[in-house]
Amino acid sequence: MSEPSRKNIFKSMFAVQKTLSAVSKSGSNPHLKTAYATLPDVLEELLPKCHEAGLFISHRQMECDTPGMIRVELMV
Repeated sequence: MSEPSRKNIFKSMFAVQKTLSAVSKSGSNPHLKTAYATLPDVLEELLPKCHEAGLFISHRQMECDTPGMIRVELMV
């Protein structure tokens, strides 16, 4: 990727980041008694703003060393 392209991407990412608000935490972990932002919660906040800035989002499930848990990597 050329340096001008990289700068444009970073500029767009910064523009999106400035508009983001706190993501609602609709998920609940009864074992730890904590609330968390689900992937749909995050995507609901992020997708429209990224699309407006010409960015896309990709995510994938990855292995996690903690038994009973999964890890999701979100890439912009």
